[in-house]
Amino acid sequence: MRQNRLHFSLRPRARTWLGIPDQAPLGARERVAASRRLYRGLDRITTLLDPARCDRRRRLPLPDAEALAAKWESPAGRQVADRLQQLANQLVLAPVRIAQRRGDLRGWHGDVGVDATAIPVLANPDSDRTGLGSVEITAGWHYSGGSDVGVFGYSAALVIAAHRRDHRTTPKAYPQMCLGFVLDRPTVRTGQNAITALRQLNELRLPVGICAADRAYTGQAPHNFQVPARRLGYRLALDYKAGERGRQGSWDGAPLVDGSLTCPLTPTALVEATTGADDRAIRLRGTELQDAIAAREPYFLKLKQGADQRGAIRLQCPASGRDRPEPASRPQPSPGSPSHRPAPPRRVVQPAARGHSAPGLPVLRNHRARRRER
Repeated sequence: MRQNRLHFSLRPRARTWLGIPDQAPLGARERVAASRRLYRGLDRITTLLDPARCDRRRRLPLPDAEALAAKWESPAGRQVADRLQQLANQLVLAPVRIAQRRGDLRGWHGDVGVDATAIPVLANPDSDRTGLGSVEITAGWHYSGGSDVGVFGYSAALVIAAHRRDHRTTPKAYPQMCLGFVLDRPTVRTGQNAITALRQLNELRLPVGICAADRAYTGQAPHNFQVPARRLGYRLALDYKAGERGRQGSWDGAPLVDGSLTCPLTPTALVEATTGADDRAIRLRGTELQDAIAAREPYFLKLKQGADQRGAIRLQCPASGRDRPEPASRPQPSPGSPSHRPAPPRRVVQPAARGHSAPGLPVLRNHRARRRER
């Protein structure tokens, strides 16, 4: 059956690449020989992409299954598994390349959504009662959204082209398509798998915008997700629990408020505007909460210098610049102090060409010209 699909479903050019004859085998011996060649070819491909080759048609004893699963986590096994992930993701990126060449992503700003989705399998999980492992030796339990009911299978890190919800702009016509796919054991490499998909997407030189992720990525260690994502150029939009909103700490005196570093003199009412707010209050923001969140923006630290070789960036407090928020964060000098005296207005006079002057542009004249005018 499979060799017939290869003969009749593939195009002649593809059959030439694979060395498949133009006509299907007619006799019984020829069909058996073709089937064996097909299975040997598939066996070579799957062996190259399988860190722990085993019989997947029966359940192995639990110690044997655990030993095979451990090979996937060894350095050599991870190298083979990463090659398999790269192959699978390249298949997903094939339509993305086509859409890029056609110009279907012209209106896309580079905003993406990252999510870990459960991929269930039909195989039974490991059984302590029978002492047998699962046929899917690398599968595990995936729990979505803090649910107590798990799904036995795998976790797929999906990267989706997101639509930016902005009332100031009209929605753009571009496909909300899948841009990355990495399949792995649940809760093992959640952040690293998302970075793997984002890096392969970055190789296409597509725009880089906002990366939105749920709490599965908020709780990741910074070196597993947040830091690599920012080094790729993404601005992160993460979700927090009710007890994590508001003031979350500080860095060198600058308060960290909902993931953003702010001026030390930010009003307390703005800092605590989202403290203890639940998910419904954040997603369905009222007018008062919306105004308070918008009023924080002038107090955010501004980017002064981009990332260096280490990925470190330099930020500047808005109180040190001209566009500091009102009321001003710095203390105002007294009226009698010398610093309070207004400085003379600075005026730059640009001389015009001789005999020609632009409208509104003063012309510098020497003292001889003034005497002639008198």
